[in-house]
Amino acid sequence: QQGDLKSAQKQLLNLNLSDSQLKRIYGLEWLLHKKYIEILLHIELGHTNLVESLINSLTRKYGTDLKNDESAQIIPFLKLIKTYFNQPHHIATPEFKTLVENTIQWKPSEQEDIFLMSFYAWLKSKMENKPLYETTLKLVSPTK
Repeated sequence: QQGDLKSAQKQLLNLNLSDSQLKRIYGLEWLLHKKYIEILLHIELGHTNLVESLINSLTRKYGTDLKNDESAQIIPFLKLIKTYFNQPHHIATPEFKTLVENTIQWKPSEQEDIFLMSFYAWLKSKMENKPLYETTLKLVSPTK
């Protein structure tokens, strides 16, 4: 959120337990959130060789889990991330904005998962070319 990517990468590296250990200790939802953060971080760091591999690995290992009600938005979100990753110039187009609006089905903000909102805020910040933290605050703030 603050743009300190190297520090974020160090924090992820400190979580040096296997996926099965992380899942057992912290639960599946926590593990999946870690995976999403990892994907976005590697995009930001320009590690192009890892991003597609991480997305494919995530969907292969946890595809069944990602289809449950709690994570139902993740598969479409990952497809949007792939589109951004493969065609970054396309993100600022009205067509991409329409694709995003038609792809993500939101619950009311008080029921939505704050982590999922933060991941979407990352994409929205790219679309609008605005700071991530500012975009996140606007997204999670109740509308008046």
